[in-house]
Amino acid sequence: MKRHYVFLLFLCGLLACDNEPKIEISDLTFKSPALNQRLFNDIEITLVVSTTTPLKKTDFYLDGQIVGVPTLSTAGAVWVPRNVSAGNHTLTAVSLTAQNNIFRTERTVTF
Repeated sequence: MKRHYVFLLFLCGLLACDNEPKIEISDLTFKSPALNQRLFNDIEITLVVSTTTPLKKTDFYLDGQIVGVPTLSTAGAVWVPRNVSAGNHTLTAVSLTAQNNIFRTERTVTF
């Protein structure tokens, strides 16, 4: 949780927020990778989230380490994993909404 708080402070500094963004419950979900999709090193993965709320930005993390920043849109990125160990990992999306609120969702992925 401390890492996410630092991220929120970083975002707030970049966006000159008047007050600290709030983490909210939302309908943010992963569209890609699909549920139970097996991932592989050195093969490009499209990361996409979906929500009914307009987004400014979405960053993607694997086990707390940033792996993808928006390249496709405000809700998507492309990532080529390198040297990810076999087994289960937590993929997290952290999105900043047009209202400067933070949406977050997680998915377990297997390499």
